[in-house]
Amino acid sequence: MSATIRFADPAGGRDLMTYLRRAARIEDGSVRIVAEPGFIAVWTPVLRPQGLLDAEPIVLGLRVMKGEIVGADESDLRDGVFDAVMPIRGFLDRFAHEAPGQEVELPVERRNDAWAGVLPSREGWQAIGELDEPSLNKVARSGIQQVGKALDELKQAGNEDQQKLAEARTATWMRPIPHGLPAGVAFGAFALGFLAPEGSEAGRVQVAEQRGWKRLSTLRGHVLVRVKERPAA
Repeated sequence: MSATIRFADPAGGRDLMTYLRRAARIEDGSVRIVAEPGFIAVWTPVLRPQGLLDAEPIVLGLRVMKGEIVGADESDLRDGVFDAVMPIRGFLDRFAHEAPGQEVELPVERRNDAWAGVLPSREGWQAIGELDEPSLNKVARSGIQQVGKALDELKQAGNEDQQKLAEARTATWMRPIPHGLPAGVAFGAFALGFLAPEGSEAGRVQVAEQRGWKRLSTLRGHVLVRVKERPAA
């Protein structure tokens, strides 16, 4: 029998399904699931370099839900804690045939994706400011339009060069926004449903940093970006 997530909330399975469906629209790849005491941390890639010459940042989404992993195999344990990378499609194919409940069986397949090996520490975060959700929504929508326009121009020219598209994506999502963040974090928060929809009551977005990383946090989830460390003086 495969390992299973047992959520504390009866709606936990539907919450996971919604999150993974959004993540799959960004990249139908893998998800890293890490068990914390009383919680399940679900990591997904938002942006990441597609080649050695690609300067696109590593941006990750994180949704934390109350629950536990039961029936874990020893091969999935790191220092006694469940920690495994598996295909998102393994969840979505199952969700297509049965509605998720309070318990969700994990896919059997395991993966070894490069992005999943660079997670930040849980400790050492320091608050550095706030942003507002409407501004992040605006940045994300503008960027999506720009990337879409670049793709349309390549198609009209009869040239769907993936390198040129990657360059357009990088130029768009590397644009700076306050607190030294790239616009790609706004895209992640928007695409994963972490921002309040336009027209609804908006909240503040907390910004924090630790060595090599910065993080946006809303009531719905977190978006993290790996940043270059400043050389020591």
